[in-house]
This record gives sequence, C-alpha cells and structure tokens, in this order.
Amino acid sequence: LTWNKTHFDTVILCNGYKLAYIPPFKNLPYRPAKGHIITAKIPGYESSVILSKDKWVVPFKQDTFKCGATYEWSFRSPTEVSKEKSKQLTNQLNNIVGLPLTPITIEAAVRPSTNDARPLLGTLPDLPQVAVFGGLASKGIMMAPLLAQELADYLIHGKEIPKEYNVTRFLPKTQVD
Repeated sequence: LTWNKTHFDTVILCNGYKLAYIPPFKNLPYRPAKGHIITAKIPGYESSVILSKDKWVVPFKQDTFKCGATYEWSFRSPTEVSKEKSKQLTNQLNNIVGLPLTPITIEAAVRPSTNDARPLLGTLPDLPQVAVFGGLASKGIMMAPLLAQELADYLIHGKEIPKEYNVTRFLPKTQVD
C-alpha cells in the first residue's frame, strides 16, 4: 500500500463509526450509538483510577474528570448536545460519585458499535494488508489497551485474535477458511 509516496505493509483503519462507510467494511453489522460526555469539576472527589459503574468517571486533572455516557440509538445530528441528556447524565453521575459536579463542557458524538456489542479487530481474508480496529463502543476506554495488544500480536506475530473480537466472525464460513 502506498500513501503520500510512502509504502506501508499494513494499514490499520481506526475510523470510529465512519468505518461503516469504507468498502469492504461497510457490510458489517454496525450499530452506531450517540452519546454525551461531560468534563466536570468534582471538588472533594479523589481518584486516580477509572470508575466504571453503569457510567464511567476518568481522572483528567486536579478536581476535573471526564464522565459519561448516554446512549441514543436513533439521532439526527451526531454532535448536537441535548439539554435533556446532559441533565440526565449529570444527575446519574452525581449519584455515582456521591458529590455534586459542575459541568465545564458537554460534548456529543457517535461511538462505533456492532450488533453484538463486540469490537472489530483484524483483517479480511481477501485484504490482509488492511486491518481494522473499531467497534469499541462505550467500553473502549477500558478495553483499548488490551485490544491494541491483541491486534499488534496478530499483525506482528501471527497470534490469532479471539473469535469474539475477530472481524471475520461476520463473514460466511466459506470466506474465512
């Protein structure tokens, strides 16, 4: 593969939900989900680890955290912030951390997901030089390091990707063998 006059043995596509528009990956069973996240001040809340309890709270900087997320399966705008969803998320997060939070920013975006809620890793049999790393959905923050290692081990050492993450799980068996 050549791009910008540079040759690559393998290209890894990490296009989020837009992977659904890239041939030959566009026929996979995607289920994009819009979600809201909040960057918030939470004075008195101290944590150096990710809290994942229905929602998630990630340390960002002193007294500031990234928190999320909501789900919308049908939506018109991928980035329009909903006041209703923002309020709902703020209330849920207040209950989880047990302290009031003050939103600094509220963002909306579409996360990549699949019909079976599992990530997409690997290559297609007829396109081994193009790998995919996607479909992480709302658990991407927790799973990305492990999945990146799985994909690297596959590409570098030929180690099999677990079936539940392998992009080939959606192909007819005759295409995989």
